[in-house]
Amino acid sequence: MNELKYRGRVYSLRTCCPMCAEQMNALSHDDPDAFDRLYKVNPTNNGGVLLLANRHTGKYVQKCFLIR
Repeated sequence: MNELKYRGRVYSLRTCCPMCAEQMNALSHDDPDAFDRLYKVNPTNNGGVLLLANRHTGKYVQKCFLIR
């Protein structure tokens, strides 16, 4: 499990390796709008949970829970 810093909040993130988490965090920090489009970000529970899609298939595969 890693942390995803997204629009001023921190979420739990499960990735296959630390490199993927670093790439996702870099994109989220540098261009959050591109991150939204690529991972089809869908916030639920007033931002308490983020649904993220696989960047290649476009299918939702992950729930990221708000840590802080």
